[in-house]
Amino acid sequence: MFVTCTAELMYENERGMGAKLAPFSLFWLQSCKEDTENIINSEPQSGIDGEIPISMRLSVRHMALSGFIDDVPNMEYHKSTLERVFNPTLSGRLTYRNVATAETLSLDVKVDAIPEIVWSDKQARFDIELTALNPYWIGQEVREQIALLSKLFKFPLRIPSKAQGGFVFGRRRLTLDSIFENVGDVATGFRAVFRARGGTVAGPMIENKNTGAFVRMRPDLVLQPGDMLEMAIFPNIKRIVLNGSVNAFAWMDTSSDFFTLPTGTNHLAYSAAENVSNLDVVVYYVPRFLGV
Repeated sequence: MFVTCTAELMYENERGMGAKLAPFSLFWLQSCKEDTENIINSEPQSGIDGEIPISMRLSVRHMALSGFIDDVPNMEYHKSTLERVFNPTLSGRLTYRNVATAETLSLDVKVDAIPEIVWSDKQARFDIELTALNPYWIGQEVREQIALLSKLFKFPLRIPSKAQGGFVFGRRRLTLDSIFENVGDVATGFRAVFRARGGTVAGPMIENKNTGAFVRMRPDLVLQPGDMLEMAIFPNIKRIVLNGSVNAFAWMDTSSDFFTLPTGTNHLAYSAAENVSNLDVVVYYVPRFLGV
């Protein structure tokens, strides 16, 4: 339960209809109960007490929201509003916001049933039940720069293009790796975006230095200046796309091993078969939380 004076829930369905549930609002939120459990699969083994573990997974997250409508004279109108917004035939997103810290977390949810609204203790009380098939609260996307070419000149300066005999002036980070924190409660997937700057790059690679796992492209994949390669590595999505539209999976080295970012410290490195100094790399990840 996380109902406090600084917490508010915003729900928006797939048609863009929404409602705010929070203390001191029209739909005054009094209670939010969440329920998800760890499902443990195990099996007995001869001669051993108990059972041996096979796998574990979290169940779906069930949520029960309760409160009252703080406008009794117009109860029927607001009742219809809640029923339209929390339409069981529509998917939606529930967003938690801490007003004091501006922290926001979200859940993709399904509505279990039409909201129940009853008259009790001289109040129009509502009860709303939701189910999140993905049980994790999702934080805001985090951007980590592993390699980036920074401009050094800011004053008015005109230099011919490289093709006309000019030069590119900039400062590149001296290291080919980066250490950062996954601030979430569990491991998460990520997007790695490679961009060629000032020249070609062959066979870019990203590696988890903690485990040695890597995803590497073959040397015959050559990025031209301005080309962008995106690797999306998530539990339910594996995608490698060149310039936003070309499926580049065929260029992946078969010894690659998709990896995730465990909670806590992550040490990522990048490389390339040729011209690594022309490479910019940015990693994006979304932390996942067990609760708010």
